[in-house]
Amino acid sequence: MPIKPFKLERYFAQYEFKVKFLLSASDCESLPMAELLQMAAPESLDLWNGLKLGYTESQGHPLLRAEIPDCTSMFHPKMSSWLLPKKRSSSPCRLC
Repeated sequence: MPIKPFKLERYFAQYEFKVKFLLSASDCESLPMAELLQMAAPESLDLWNGLKLGYTESQGHPLLRAEIPDCTSMFHPKMSSWLLPKKRSSSPCRLC
């Protein structure tokens, strides 16, 4: 089955890394990992330094799942009913 070229993708393929100013990017400017890790709390940095790339539990890593309820300000209220567990911690979110 012939598929028509995705015009936006073809546009980026042609111009994305050849222009002085790219005013149509759909992503944000990223940080180098070293700069990002300088902002980490010590316990988060310890987790990063011990990170192993492999599979985790199908519903997500327990440490991440434990932090999500404290990040409710990131989500629209209608999303929280299906996205967040019922029990919420009183500690401030360390992810946001």
